[in-house]
Amino acid sequence: MAIQEIGDVEICGFAACVPSKIEENEHLDLFQNFGQYEKFALHTGVERRRVASEGQTASDLCLEAAEKLLKELGWEKEDNGSI
Repeated sequence: MAIQEIGDVEICGFAACVPSKIEENEHLDLFQNFGQYEKFALHTGVERRRVASEGQTASDLCLEAAEKLLKELGWEKEDNGSI
């Protein structure tokens, strides 16, 4: 495990954004029957997933999270990073 120390740095907050659409994995064509889905869900813990809208990209989600974070911190986009 790599450990690195950086002085005079403070984490002021973090944000995340996921797609709003949720699909249940039990309906995937991947599983031939409900038993296969149950075994998959039991072993992985994954019962559903978030699905991006048509044309939505990871950068769209990142932008939404960044804008949310700026708003919550009360920072302006035009600020040069000084606190």
